[in-house]
Amino acid sequence: YTIGDWQGNSHIAFTNGNVTIQGSMSIGNKNGGEESIKCTGTGWVIFNGSSLTANNNSSLGTIPRFRQSSSSFTKSGSGTVTISTTFDRNCGAAPTVSAGAFTVSGSTTNAPTTYYSCNSADLSNVANWWTNTNCTGSNPSDFTNACSIFEVQSGHSCTFGTSRAIAGTLRVNGTLTPSAAVVISGTGSLSGTGTVTVTRTSATADFSSQYTLSSITLSSLTVDYANATGSQTISAVNYGNLVLSNTSGTQT
Repeated sequence: YTIGDWQGNSHIAFTNGNVTIQGSMSIGNKNGGEESIKCTGTGWVIFNGSSLTANNNSSLGTIPRFRQSSSSFTKSGSGTVTISTTFDRNCGAAPTVSAGAFTVSGSTTNAPTTYYSCNSADLSNVANWWTNTNCTGSNPSDFTNACSIFEVQSGHSCTFGTSRAIAGTLRVNGTLTPSAAVVISGTGSLSGTGTVTVTRTSATADFSSQYTLSSITLSSLTVDYANATGSQTISAVNYGNLVLSNTSGTQT
């Protein structure tokens, strides 16, 4: 069952399956004091979309299973939302609670984990990513978890010596320099405020052939074409900042 924005003193009771809410919620108790959402089985309430607001003025009720949007949401209003069995973070941030309460008495799944770079390290090796910013803590087992965030720290200058497919987020706030034959691919995303270096020499020797992740945001990144052994081609993409430091050949 799918609905858009949900407003008023509405009431939904269900047992199994999913109730998907595409928009915002602004609801309270139904007349007679019934909970706004009542699930007596294994069903899920799913928030789809971005910038979703659960704005209840009374008790939204106890929801066994709740999956938020990957962009999270804001809980406002004076009421309480209780997740009794499973809260699926969907790789997103924890909800912002501006009023009332959002309580998880069960388990939380798919919460994002951030791993930080060690300076001057080869970041294609998972042993050089850590849960603490000072190269301590634990390492990821691989690059295949969509909820993993890999952050090249500001001030760090790191290499990437082996091609990898990344399912999570690669956030470059320092400098990342892959080897010439390396391709950083995968279903994940690339973003940040630092510098990604283009070193590719084989066809096509450009940014788009070396960084092939599914989602790429360049608005705050610097892309530096820095091949030391030959010519390069400038990818036809929208750059936030573009640097041409290749002095060994032509750049077209």
